[in-house]
Amino acid sequence: MSIDALKEICDQNNIKYSTEEPRRRFNIHIPKARNVSLLAVNEDGAGLLVEHAPDFFKYKFVEGYEAIWSAEEGTLECEIQLPHGRFPLQRLLRKNSEPNDNESFSIPSFQDGIEIEISKGTNVFALFTLLRDQFYRPLRHFDRIRDYSATIKMSGLQISRHEEALSLVEKVFSSICFQIDCKTELPVMLAFERMARSERKQSKSLEELELTAVEYSYDSEALSLYWYAQSAFGMPLLKYLALYQVVEFYYPVYSEIDAQKKIRNILKDPSFNAQNDKELAKVLNVVKYNASSGAFGNELSQLKATVMECLDISLLRSWLTESQEREDHFRSKNAKKLSEYVINSKLEDDALFEQVVQRFYNIRCRIVHTKGIEGNLDVLHPQAKELAYIDYDIDLANFIAHRVMISSSQSLNNAMA
Repeated sequence: MSIDALKEICDQNNIKYSTEEPRRRFNIHIPKARNVSLLAVNEDGAGLLVEHAPDFFKYKFVEGYEAIWSAEEGTLECEIQLPHGRFPLQRLLRKNSEPNDNESFSIPSFQDGIEIEISKGTNVFALFTLLRDQFYRPLRHFDRIRDYSATIKMSGLQISRHEEALSLVEKVFSSICFQIDCKTELPVMLAFERMARSERKQSKSLEELELTAVEYSYDSEALSLYWYAQSAFGMPLLKYLALYQVVEFYYPVYSEIDAQKKIRNILKDPSFNAQNDKELAKVLNVVKYNASSGAFGNELSQLKATVMECLDISLLRSWLTESQEREDHFRSKNAKKLSEYVINSKLEDDALFEQVVQRFYNIRCRIVHTKGIEGNLDVLHPQAKELAYIDYDIDLANFIAHRVMISSSQSLNNAMA
């Protein structure tokens, strides 16, 4: 049996594996920095590995990328692609290869003894991609993945540590991609490690859908930003930022309402003296206008004014507690990896509101601000490990955007007038 043969290879080369009896397969533990990625292998998958990549045990994953490396073979390989499709490898080879070559595009090396090329994925790379546990795909796709994936390969290396492999990917391979982009205007990029997105959200069946007569209309600009967010599949940072922009769209409206309330309260005070400069200064401090945003106050105060006006705290508390998993997450250590502001649904209304707004704003700042700004925040980039825990915050951003849009809607009769 192929599985027995594969287990023997693992045993001979000190490769860990674990067995899943009910599913009649086992998982091979392939090192990835200080972690591992699992290859989910059944009898057919074992046969492919034994036949096409019997030296698979020499390879390890590069954390953060669809890439593998081998100290024994002195090789490094990383997939390249376009943002929404595969790299046009065949077109590159047609224009730049000789009829009898090995279907590879050679790249001048930065160092003697090291060879670099772009070509289709190796058998090991294709099988590692195919069998990785969280993205298991039918084995019949092996030939397609091998023939149509494009990878940059480097050989002749003398590396022994994961950090060296990662550095080459991020410094050399990424520079090759950028050079191709500059010279061809094709936005070629390294393939990031495919992280499993949460499957917690289940869409309701269309069979249960009941529509009512339309009573309210929504601002087309805000809807456009909202739909843009929903279309950002596989791009959590872009989705989060677009949802924030939905809320930001209403800053001028609600910051003005907030400023009016504050001014009214000052003027209603019987002790207010319009002849006193210090008293007038109180009014001026309230009505400071931010020309860059067209609203009153700084960005955080504008966010607070908008969310305070649109978000009912009881609805927020109900949303947080309707799922025990969600409630637990926002108080967990994983939540703190994204923002120091955790959310405790058991707090008093004002404290809960403050935590939610601060967290919403804090994560947004980590996405758009450079390091050293806004309290020396570390930037959230597409490869940040913390993104493994951002799904709940995207849900929260989506909830806030919903409430702001609903609160800001207009009667259809007025809108059509």
